[in-house]
Formats: sequence, structure tokens, C-alpha cells
Amino acid sequence: MSYHYKHFGEGFQVAAPAPQALVFQELLEAHGVPVTLVRRRPSGLNPYGNPTYVESRHSSLCLAELDAGWGDSERGSVPVGGGRILLALWEALGELDSVELGGRRFRCVAVERHPSHLEARLEVEE
Repeated sequence: MSYHYKHFGEGFQVAAPAPQALVFQELLEAHGVPVTLVRRRPSGLNPYGNPTYVESRHSSLCLAELDAGWGDSERGSVPVGGGRILLALWEALGELDSVELGGRRFRCVAVERHPSHLEARLEVEE
């Protein structure tokens, strides 16, 4: 999909992404692994006054470095660990969101913006 000047109307300014971001996108297309980004947005309050969330899913590509495994606790074997993923600069991912990768679900604990990509730090969700 290509965009052009005033594609979204008068009030929007569409700037070309930085060359580093375009090179990183080519790297993702060549070597990226599929990932599902799960966005969580507040949708209201439950009867007890706690926020409720609605989830939306989006498939994308990422470069992943995971160190997740299983640990022992009083409840038995539980998932532990985390890792980080690198995403295209224009992906929408925040600290409330989750990532599904390799059959496991990870909670996003931090998102750092670089000139060429986004770096998300992950922890395993139980």
C-alpha cells in the first residue's frame, strides 16, 4: 500500500520513514518470524470498579531473542523468563499489550523506540 500527499485529508502530514527503518523492514521480510501482537485497551469498569479490557490481534514479523523456560514453585511447574523482540518502527505496541510467539504468550514490560525499529522487553504470562 502506498500513501500520497493528502491521502488522509488536509490535516494529516505523511512523512517518509527514515532510511534505517526501511532497511530494517527488508531485514524483517527476509529473516523475521511471525508474531501476533495483542493490544489491550480499557473498555470500562466492572461492578467492583476495576478496569476491563478489550483485546485486538494483529499479525506481524519480528526478530526474537527469548530465554523462556519452566521453573518449579509451590504450585508446580510454572513458566519463567522472557526476552526481547525487534519490530518495525510503525508497529503499535505498548506496555499494556501482549505478544504471542512460538505458542507462548508474553507480557510487554517496556517498549523502546530506536531510529530504525522498536525494541520490546517481554516477560512470560502465566
